[in-house]
Amino acid sequence: MERRKLRICLWFMGVVLMVGMLVGPAAFSGRPMQRGGEDQLDKDNEAKMEKQRQDDAFNKLKENAEKFYQGAGELKEMVENSNRHTYSLQIIKKTEELEKLLKDIRRRAKEGN
Repeated sequence: MERRKLRICLWFMGVVLMVGMLVGPAAFSGRPMQRGGEDQLDKDNEAKMEKQRQDDAFNKLKENAEKFYQGAGELKEMVENSNRHTYSLQIIKKTEELEKLLKDIRRRAKEGN
């Protein structure tokens, strides 16, 4: 009788182990077993993150364009207030600042972001 109980117990443990191997660790992780739904969530999250990144990049592009426009106006005033024989160091610094902004604007526009 004891031997029969032992066999049944061993058989049952073998079945449990085989089922565990077939199901895999996903069954014990607390996550859903369906992979399709998980893939859809990942795709949705990636799409939301990409949209947010594009929106942020576009806002930065608009912000830099506005800074460039204001800086160009300031540069125009500086040039108008100077004479044709002397240019101030401030004009040179302002043009370098505007060049940096323009390069960033050009890079973002080329990337489309």
